[in-house]
Amino acid sequence: MNYPLIVLFIIIIIILAFILVTNVRNTVTYSTAKDTIILPASSACTVNADLIPHVDTDQNVCCYNNNVRTGAYYVQTAGPNPIPGADPIPLEMSVIPVANNYITVCREFCSGGYTLLNSSTIQCNGETSTTSPQSLLANACVAISEPKFPNGTPCLGSALPVAITGATFLYGFHVKTNGVIFQCPVLGAC
Repeated sequence: MNYPLIVLFIIIIIILAFILVTNVRNTVTYSTAKDTIILPASSACTVNADLIPHVDTDQNVCCYNNNVRTGAYYVQTAGPNPIPGADPIPLEMSVIPVANNYITVCREFCSGGYTLLNSSTIQCNGETSTTSPQSLLANACVAISEPKFPNGTPCLGSALPVAITGATFLYGFHVKTNGVIFQCPVLGAC
């Protein structure tokens, strides 16, 4: 008998058993992580198409970049104003038929970066409050695109649509900053 080979085989079996036990333990630990919000499948976001702006493709609302149509549309909409009695906050953005993370889109209002105070409040760097000019725009954008039901409870999705064309929902893509919308510098016919 070859004893060194048998000892090596036993050591390999012990190492494989250790790796298997460690992986199972880590899988159980991470699948029961604290503070994880698991939404049931019935929590899929639903949107009333009558309550969001309709894009009129007969107007010059299609985005062009270097004379090439980008597939995005230009939309003027408004978000709620957190200041009681104040008018809604006008927002200008490009929209596409693919959902993007709402924070990724809305943070573009912050020219010098931003701090996410919680899952739905942005404070732009260099501003002292969430009602300062850039932060106000960013949070109005969040208010209309954060995935939530009308009662404020979270729903499944990376963003809510902010406009519709025909039966196609459109989601925020880029916002207007410094007079320009990224990937939508020129508007033209659809």
